[in-house]
Amino acid sequence: MVLSARFLNDVTSKNSFEYAQVGEFTQGDTVSVYFQLVDSTLDIATHGFVPAGRRYIPDAGATLQVVVDSINDGKKITRTATNPFPDDRSIWKLDFIASDTITGTASMQLTLTEGLIVRRGLIKNGLRIASPTGCV
Repeated sequence: MVLSARFLNDVTSKNSFEYAQVGEFTQGDTVSVYFQLVDSTLDIATHGFVPAGRRYIPDAGATLQVVVDSINDGKKITRTATNPFPDDRSIWKLDFIASDTITGTASMQLTLTEGLIVRRGLIKNGLRIASPTGCV
């Protein structure tokens, strides 16, 4: 099992969303970034799966810590993601607030804790956070 995630756009329910290549927003916006946990060792792209990776549903009560690390400005944000749809624990939400000053290209480090089992994953360069002035 290799923990990874794919980003989701236009999320209105556990059954209504679109897959996205990255999570994008403008610094200073209050926004929720949605993503779905996947096992990247299953349903791989070279076998024709689009999107690649099999949805991973953690145990009830699991927690997900996320560190967002910008390569552009060297800033980090650490937050606990929330599960917006308790009957689909594969979908998670990470909230950004107006006072978050992170910009540029950022990676997400995931730490999923399911009881005594801890899994880690890295979504490299998964977020694009534009500067409100249009410059990175």
